[in-house]
Amino acid sequence: MEADILDGKIGNVGGYDLEFKGGKLSFEVKLDAGVSVKVEVGAEAVIDALAKAIPGTIDDAILGVVKAALVGK
Repeated sequence: MEADILDGKIGNVGGYDLEFKGGKLSFEVKLDAGVSVKVEVGAEAVIDALAKAIPGTIDDAILGVVKAALVGK
C-alpha cells in the first residue's frame, strides 16, 4: 500500500492529487464513491510551517529561496 500512496492512490477506495499551483498548495481527495474534498492553502503558509517545524537555521535559508520562487517574496 505504501507504493500506492506515493502514486496518488488510497488503496481500493480512491486517490488524491497534491500540487503547488498559482501560489497555493492544493490537496484533493477523490473517493470512488463519488465524493471529493479539496483544500487549498497559500504556499507561503505551508513553507512557513515547514520552516517552523524543522529545527535549525539552514533549512530557513533554503525554504526562503523556495518561498521566493513560489510566491515571489
